Amino acid sequence: QLDSSETFSMLTWSAYEDWKQGIQRYEVQVFNNQYQIWEKLVSSIYPVSFIDSITKLSQSEYCYRIAAFRNNDELQSHSNVVCVDTRMNLFVPNAFSPNGDGINDHFQIKGVFIKEFNIQIFNRWGEKLFESDSINDGWDGRFKGKTCALGNYYYSILAKGASEESRRMKGNFTLLR
Repeated sequence: QLDSSETFSMLTWSAYEDWKQGIQRYEVQVFNNQYQIWEKLVSSIYPVSFIDSITKLSQSEYCYRIAAFRNNDELQSHSNVVCVDTRMNLFVPNAFSPNGDGINDHFQIKGVFIKEFNIQIFNRWGEKLFESDSINDGWDGRFKGKTCALGNYYYSILAKGASEESRRMKGNFTLLR
């Protein structure tokens, strides 16, 4: 089964019980469209679930399967194939509070299936306060080493997804203390 409702896809499967010799291991595999092959993501001894935070292919969908390997001769049996769409998804908060309490101290964009990313943050006079090409970089509410005032700020985001779609987003957010 595949659950793609969270940030990362989660696969779950049940034990393969048709071999008297038993199972040596399970292998989670993803299909690489570019090379037309199944690639191993991870191996496991027991039937478990797997959260895919490691696949970095640039393709319009990820298709997964589970391979069971039989004890003694490693004969393989494959599960059904399940696929998830890789359209990019971005979440932009509407406020943050850089007050040092460890909660929402950075204006941080979250997203999945992002291939390229750029964010710029401006004050109400249009002065650029922050810019980054990494979705992992958040703004700490400072400009030139000084704390910025409470109020509204503006962002411009240009992002390109794993399936090559592009999106430009503009909006505002509030800096709270």
